[in-house]
Amino acid sequence: MNDSTGTYFQELNQKEKISKLSNLVSNKQEITIWEKGDKERAKHVPLDFSRDRVEIIIQLESSAKKNKEVLFSFKLNGLNFFGKGKIKNLNGKQYVLAVEDKLFKSERRSTFRLLTYPHHQVYIAIHIPEEEVSKSNVLSLNSKMSQTNLFKNFLQIINDDEESQYREGYFPFRVIDISVTGVAFQIGEFEASFFPEGRVVKEVFIDFNGQEVAIPKVEVVYNVSVLHSNTQQRTNKIGLRFLEIDTNLDLKLGAMINGALRDVESEFEDFI
Repeated sequence: MNDSTGTYFQELNQKEKISKLSNLVSNKQEITIWEKGDKERAKHVPLDFSRDRVEIIIQLESSAKKNKEVLFSFKLNGLNFFGKGKIKNLNGKQYVLAVEDKLFKSERRSTFRLLTYPHHQVYIAIHIPEEEVSKSNVLSLNSKMSQTNLFKNFLQIINDDEESQYREGYFPFRVIDISVTGVAFQIGEFEASFFPEGRVVKEVFIDFNGQEVAIPKVEVVYNVSVLHSNTQQRTNKIGLRFLEIDTNLDLKLGAMINGALRDVESEFEDFI
């Protein structure tokens, strides 16, 4: 495993290795081949596969990679596979990729969290009923206005703005980190009262760098007070767990998060 990137590379045994390479060729899936450190990564459709010699036959327009060690990757059923091999000449423009080394399956850890602040614009919009806001009437010493009214006024500004991307009654919070299983964000002590541990909120929206995703339900898994040493002020960090996430939504969240990360081929180079 490469802990710094959150990608897990699992070695396949010999039987699994031959099975995946055979499926790659029989399904006519593309294979990407490149030299370590080379930014040029060419895609090829394998012509044949020798199970006995564990060799993939490919067609190359150039012999530049002949007798060189290369890295390769391919995808089957949504999973990424990576390996190392050597290019050998067969005849004419046909070459052999000899898979002499190990073959790995790569997966993102479901618990891997992408730090979104400050480099990514990620917000979570949560509906807060007006009657809940009205329950609190904490006096602000600075403005002589109740915190309730301050909060309601801010919501009114958000909702009255014709160019606002937020729905009526929804309040946007800046996300600190995100994974396919949940998010975390920081808020003031007043707003923290709306998020007791165990609370379930229906239909929230994630805005990830301008791309929106609707989450059916979230559950508050923690609400902790944080003291900032530089300002001596307290905020609360809220952790939400996504609920009722189907396969399509899981894949969509994963694609957005992975799109903000380094590509997995570069991670394999670091791993190998």
